[in-house]
Amino acid sequence: MGGCYKESNEQQITFSKLIDTGQGLGNYELNQNYESKYFAKIALKRVIKHKDNLLKVNPYDKESFEESLRSALSHMITGELLIPKKLSGISLRYLKNRISVPRDMPIISARLLRQSLNKIESLSDINEIDKIPFRHRYDQDPINFISN
Repeated sequence: MGGCYKESNEQQITFSKLIDTGQGLGNYELNQNYESKYFAKIALKRVIKHKDNLLKVNPYDKESFEESLRSALSHMITGELLIPKKLSGISLRYLKNRISVPRDMPIISARLLRQSLNKIESLSDINEIDKIPFRHRYDQDPINFISN
């Protein structure tokens, strides 16, 4: 369908912030109640399935990324806040900015994962920005995520 392009108007900026932070768009997205534990488990399964590749493609410190990711996943499933010894907000931001719906997981699963990534990321006192290069806007190379 092509690349990802932004349209710059107030409504788009507001909706982008709601989606990026995991708050969502409420009734614009769905008109039903949902069981969050069910959708959180889907997100967990997808991350576990592709963990090795997620670590491989993330350009930031792998060790701190893995520990930070485990903390975010634990928070998503249990609600418990476990502060990683080596926290990497930028590596979580890298992942969060590249979650694709519906390719990677359902919208509710992605929202719950983004909320947990945001929560752990917010504990970092280093606010580095992961600028998405233009070439990434055409999607990540899917070859890293295809099962044999």
